[in-house]
Amino acid sequence: MSAYTEHAAGIRELIDELGEDCPKIYYRSMSISVLPSQANLVRRLDLGGFTPESALTLTALLADFPQTPMAQEVFNYPGQSGKKYQIEGVEHAPGGLQIRITANDANKGA
Repeated sequence: MSAYTEHAAGIRELIDELGEDCPKIYYRSMSISVLPSQANLVRRLDLGGFTPESALTLTALLADFPQTPMAQEVFNYPGQSGKKYQIEGVEHAPGGLQIRITANDANKGA
């Protein structure tokens, strides 16, 4: 087993161990387990006052997705009724088994 396969197996083990407590995104009508790594909530000063913005970074196994997520796609977090986020970027980890998704509030700039 390669080091990348072993690492992905460790992520799967953690997701399985968390079970129903594992955070999920709702993407393309599917609930997908993820491991959130970073969340930021900031207030940006715009004309007319402060605008709240949020950014999110998630780690997931590529095999859990129906297709590779792409920039500009939208998902909800946490779960189906969660806040809408728009994908800013998808970074593939070495070995191609896991991805890191960075996303911002889908209403940013709206």
